[in-house]
Amino acid sequence: MTYSNKNTKKSQKGGKVLKQPYNRFSDEEYKQVPKENKEISEDFLLSLKGEKTPQTIRVYTNNCKIILIIMYRLFGEKKIVQLVKKDLVKMRVYMLEDLKLSTARVNIIYSTLRMLMLFAEEDPEYSKGLETQFISCGSKVKGLPKQPVRDESMFFMSYDLIIKIKNKLLEENNIQGALIHMMLYESACRRNELIQIKKDGLLKSNWTNEVIGKGRKKFKLSYQNDIKPLIKQWLDSRDDDCPYLFIKTKNNKAEPMTAEDIYCFVSTKIRNIATEIEGKDNGYTCHSYRHSRLNNLLHGTDLSYIDKNGNPKKMDINDLRLLANHNDISTTSGYVQTSTTEVLNELFGFDEEEDD
Repeated sequence: MTYSNKNTKKSQKGGKVLKQPYNRFSDEEYKQVPKENKEISEDFLLSLKGEKTPQTIRVYTNNCKIILIIMYRLFGEKKIVQLVKKDLVKMRVYMLEDLKLSTARVNIIYSTLRMLMLFAEEDPEYSKGLETQFISCGSKVKGLPKQPVRDESMFFMSYDLIIKIKNKLLEENNIQGALIHMMLYESACRRNELIQIKKDGLLKSNWTNEVIGKGRKKFKLSYQNDIKPLIKQWLDSRDDDCPYLFIKTKNNKAEPMTAEDIYCFVSTKIRNIATEIEGKDNGYTCHSYRHSRLNNLLHGTDLSYIDKNGNPKKMDINDLRLLANHNDISTTSGYVQTSTTEVLNELFGFDEEEDD
């Protein structure tokens, strides 16, 4: 099988139909592409479901395979998150001069590459080592300067802030918004997983239906009893037949929200409310909920997780790995703020260190 767009070209000698050079990408060559690059591509394509038509997704799938094969030809085992400006320029030259692609075709492929890189950059599990990103889906590629190390506070929301944001949304009668906010936090899910939640059976247990996550893993999301009243309030307010929990109205018809809808809600509404509450700008994203839930549980600052005496409990890092559906505990460790002093104080029963 080859990856192409059905374009062919007749030679001037005998009218023989030849495939364009850029169509010569085989399944055998794609098998040699590094596994992590394939996983990023698969997760990216999964995130487009519900946002793009099947035909458009096929185009993106085709472009992603071409991108990954070109990367393998030029850079071997290099990962998407390791691409720098000179690599992007080299890819462009290769497509224009070696593969003889038109500028229009390069623009289309670069549009997909840009989206793929931004998708990887947004996710901390992929973005470790990301040295650059680029803008423009045309022939002009510009590397952006490295961003300064970001303040860790942009990742972590306190439990107190989480509750204040929920209450503010409820004051505005934004029931769905409050539920999105709390479900992102309590389940520690990704936005692409959130939009797969169906409404049936949510009040009968503490588990959602099975969703497809990163690496095409299948699992159920968990949530605590404290948000069941919010779920019931939201479901009681609806009179549509859409099976999904989170919806939007289009042409007077309810349809599932997309990952982009969730992204826009968090990056605008939630950020604005948090700024109002904290009195400072913030950079909270959908992934901030995931960071915050794991971090608050690790340090015993999540007041929804308490013992029989009503005292906040701490969750072990190994248990957090299960909640986050991580394969490797080192990935979970990267999500939380850890203090060697605090850990040793607890292990050995030391007193807190006092300032001199």
